[in-house]
Amino acid sequence: MKRIFICALLLAALGGLFAQNLYINELMAKNDATIADPEGDYCDWVEIYNSGDSSIDMGGLYFADDHYDGTLESAYMIPTTSPDDTTIEAGGYLLFWFDEDIDDGVTHIDTKLGGSADAVYLIDANNTVIDSYEYEYVEDTGLDVDDVSIGRSPDATDNWMLYGAGYELTCTPGAANEVVANDDNTAPEIEAVTLSNYPNPFNPETTISFSVPKEMNASLIVYNIRGQKVVTLFNGHADQGETTVAWNGTDASGKNVSSGIYYCKLSTSNQTTIRKMVLMK
Repeated sequence: MKRIFICALLLAALGGLFAQNLYINELMAKNDATIADPEGDYCDWVEIYNSGDSSIDMGGLYFADDHYDGTLESAYMIPTTSPDDTTIEAGGYLLFWFDEDIDDGVTHIDTKLGGSADAVYLIDANNTVIDSYEYEYVEDTGLDVDDVSIGRSPDATDNWMLYGAGYELTCTPGAANEVVANDDNTAPEIEAVTLSNYPNPFNPETTISFSVPKEMNASLIVYNIRGQKVVTLFNGHADQGETTVAWNGTDASGKNVSSGIYYCKLSTSNQTTIRKMVLMK
């Protein structure tokens, strides 16, 4: 009996270790015509990516939205009854449908995503957050527009981009977040734009870096969690390569802003990239 108990603990520990390879990789809060679930309905979805080299059964893990209060009672457990449907192969992807229709199957979650603001948490059975993503409507970003998703670019990185209607990159639910071929089977030429900041969280200052593949116009704007513009850090001609800008946690008038979550939005001619930053005081 003791040996069985030890084996169970070991399996749980290994499961938690493997689960660290899971990423919230792409999500869509307003799915009007992008992809239908197996029942033919268009509903909110979240894509999970397994970056590891072993398959992972997500049964027994939990999803939560912005009502998560730090307890598993405020989360929804993925059923363990159908491992064939909840297992992600190594390097694979799995879609979960946030539609409150849990009777439709084990990949349907008992909550919906907010179009203007929400959060998604992936949590293990020990109430450890494996991954999370919080989003807020930011003016002109398209986050609350039908058939626009936001995802990591590339997969499993901290760089997030918008995909879908009105954007150069296409939504790729269940596949890698990368350029999708045109009808003539040739890939469109896409400007490789990156955005990062360090340190993050920060106090009192962070350095924001962005790079562009060629000379172009770009803007770099900071928004608060309510979607209000805080300050424009860059607006003009960006040279090819990396540009760095320091932000000291002040608004356009030079007044110190409060601690909390802020969003840095980089816009070029055909891409918008968003970076979440946390100011701690």
